[in-house]
Amino acid sequence: QVACTSLASCASLSAAVPAPPPPPLPPVLFLDRHLAPSKSILARQYQQVKVACPFPCSTATEAYIALTDCAGPPGLSSNGTDVSSLTGVTPNFFVEFDARDLMAGQHYLLCVDADGVAGSQYNFVDSGLKVYVSAVVALEPTQLNSSSSSSLSLTCDGGCGTVSAGY
Repeated sequence: QVACTSLASCASLSAAVPAPPPPPLPPVLFLDRHLAPSKSILARQYQQVKVACPFPCSTATEAYIALTDCAGPPGLSSNGTDVSSLTGVTPNFFVEFDARDLMAGQHYLLCVDADGVAGSQYNFVDSGLKVYVSAVVALEPTQLNSSSSSSLSLTCDGGCGTVSAGY
């Protein structure tokens, strides 16, 4: 302990003490990848993606699809979609996108802001979930028997051709 014997020594003892750091935020996002594997949508309007998010998602949560990262502004032609709000109840949410400007055959990132753009605690981050834009709109038959030769018929919404491959 230091004794306060003069005005100068007392002033040095009462110097401002920095505030303790704020407690760490909870994990930015918890998305159950076992319940919500990679998604597949078409390059059409009204495409819905199901998201299993027990914490911290709510109907205030917003999302968009981006080609390369979640740092830039959403909705730049084939680079992504506009922002949409989640609908549903914990932990099962849905988000609907206009994917007409996305490129078939590409994998995109699902970018999520847990408290929405109006909130201040979170920003848009890569959820870790991928969204695949498929050109295939129909498949016949829908199941195959286990044999060495089976045929499938694909109906494509553009993007398929003689160089397309399936496995």
